[in-house]
Amino acid sequence: FIVTVFGEVQKPGNIEMVSQNPNIMEVLTLAKFSTITSKREGIILLRQNKDSLQKFYLDLRDAQSIFTSEAYY
Repeated sequence: FIVTVFGEVQKPGNIEMVSQNPNIMEVLTLAKFSTITSKREGIILLRQNKDSLQKFYLDLRDAQSIFTSEAYY
């Protein structure tokens, strides 16, 4: 499937995922997210489900909250 990434990344746009269950860190890595130049707070993840659109606000400065978030996968 395809995910779309935009914002402060080196490779914005569509990314074809090999994994059927990628996590947020895999997606950001493929988009060339830079922890040096990119804002790590205020990241918005939109996930389209069968019936609705889910919206998650993420802060990569708090690693523990990212790994335990339902938005991680």
